[in-house]
Amino acid sequence: MRVNCLAFGSNDGWLASGGADNSIRIWDTASGRELRTLNGHTGWVNALAVSLNDELLASGSNDLTVRIWQVKSGEPLRILNGHTKPIEALVFGPDGRLLASGSADGTIKIWDITSGMETQSFTVTAVWSRRWPSVLMGNCLLRAAPTVR
Repeated sequence: MRVNCLAFGSNDGWLASGGADNSIRIWDTASGRELRTLNGHTGWVNALAVSLNDELLASGSNDLTVRIWQVKSGEPLRILNGHTKPIEALVFGPDGRLLASGSADGTIKIWDITSGMETQSFTVTAVWSRRWPSVLMGNCLLRAAPTVR
């Protein structure tokens, strides 16, 4: 199985992996034993994020969804829809109430975890240039334009 992404629990007692089999696996880091498998995505899992309190796991996929899971039970809590291309990045906000998702569609979306509602969306434009590497970060200039919903 191809592994596309990894995320540690904050206590380092467990690790989540997401892969090409459309599933997420939770592993015990001391024994290397698989604790549970989370199924629900219908495309490769590309991104994972763990809430700071270790209670929630977010997963992003080629199926264009972000899913929120309870880590201990493995139960799905929410499915977040809104991206038009695969999700490639996820991060929980510091208070655990918000989640940001980044997609190949060029958007970053901010979600309220409790309601499952999108609260903000940013359009990100990437410009590739080898002529101005000192002006651009690396070879990429990023510009974000927020759209509040």
